[in-house]
Amino acid sequence: MPGAPADLADEAALRRLVDGYAFAVDDRDPVAFVGLFTPDGTLCVHDGYRGPERHCYRGSAELATVIDRIGRYDQTMHATTSHRVRLLGDAATGETHCLAHHVTHGEAGAAEDRILYITYLDDFVRAPDGTWRIGRRGVHTRWTQTVPVVLPIPPDGSAP
Repeated sequence: MPGAPADLADEAALRRLVDGYAFAVDDRDPVAFVGLFTPDGTLCVHDGYRGPERHCYRGSAELATVIDRIGRYDQTMHATTSHRVRLLGDAATGETHCLAHHVTHGEAGAAEDRILYITYLDDFVRAPDGTWRIGRRGVHTRWTQTVPVVLPIPPDGSAP
């Protein structure tokens, strides 16, 4: 029965998993990031919404390199918003919207923010220990925007 206590617990666990992905990326934590996926998990970046795959990272070793790639930005902030799941026993599918900010510092506090409007399409798997993991995540950028931003000046007046 949908909405049963077990369903609500699974939905909450899946939401924590999705949010954990955002924190692991923004914290540049490859151990936490890889731990969100099954050992043979896959992350595929797509051209456009539901467009063809551009690149896939398969398995723990390749997934760990995602954190290195995001390091080309000085700061990121992934704000996950709308989230829905469909439970299928020990599997689930999910869709999550995300505003992903990618900041590159410029001179004297000026910076540029590349904002990606993303939809994540996920296949989740319940691990033998009962925890949920990402089996496959599709990253679908709906559109992007680049805007100038001004970073706060530290109290000592030094550049950020």
